[in-house]
Amino acid sequence: ASGELSAAREPPKALGSTGAVDNPEEADQDDCGQSPPNASKVPPKVGWMLKRSAGRNRPVSLAQLSLGTCLQAFFWKRRFFQLGTEELTYRNVVLEERNADTWQGSFTLGDIDEVAVQGREIALHFAAPQRTGMRQRQRVVLCLHAPSEAEAEQWGQSLRSAVAGLRTGLPTDWDVGAMLQRRRSGDDVRMVAKVPLPEGAVFAMQQLIDHTFVAKRTQDRRGGHLPLRLQVVEAFGVQNIAAWTEYIKARSR
Repeated sequence: ASGELSAAREPPKALGSTGAVDNPEEADQDDCGQSPPNASKVPPKVGWMLKRSAGRNRPVSLAQLSLGTCLQAFFWKRRFFQLGTEELTYRNVVLEERNADTWQGSFTLGDIDEVAVQGREIALHFAAPQRTGMRQRQRVVLCLHAPSEAEAEQWGQSLRSAVAGLRTGLPTDWDVGAMLQRRRSGDDVRMVAKVPLPEGAVFAMQQLIDHTFVAKRTQDRRGGHLPLRLQVVEAFGVQNIAAWTEYIKARSR
């Protein structure tokens, strides 16, 4: 038998490093490695990435094959992204002093429940549908394509850290960043982590099982061997943000 308790590590809080530009010739001089005049206002993570269009007639499989071809512009749009404390915003020009607050769209970080990075692709899943851009199309998944695999991993880490910083009221040892990573194959549950517990927890679970186990034969075990004791071989802590939130609400009533 195996037991399940709650435990993990403390979520990271840093946002990460500054993003790179994949086509310097199309960006301003400030975006090519030199410090801009208002460097103190530059956000922790900015940079150019490709954003997959949310049109109905644009299959995902074709979008992946279009990268680097003449069809790329039909499936992907090059946008300048800025990661803030509560939103991920984007526009089609580099950040400048003039019209600095004019953005094409934004995504709410608090609604993100998965940040998956595979190669140069970043996939963000939202618990609540997002409507952005001129056409205000609804989407629950945002697919981005970074200039390099290293840059994609940096964006993934920064996004997880930013989202984790918004998740307040959780146990201090929960690792929200780990929950945001890709789920196991066939698992539809998000924002859940299963963490192995130390030997002390296994010993405590064993004592609980020994104290409560009853060696009693039931109708579905006729003629079979009757176990006299159960042995705990592993103990896991299940961290479920949705269940924890409901628990806090019920406790405060």
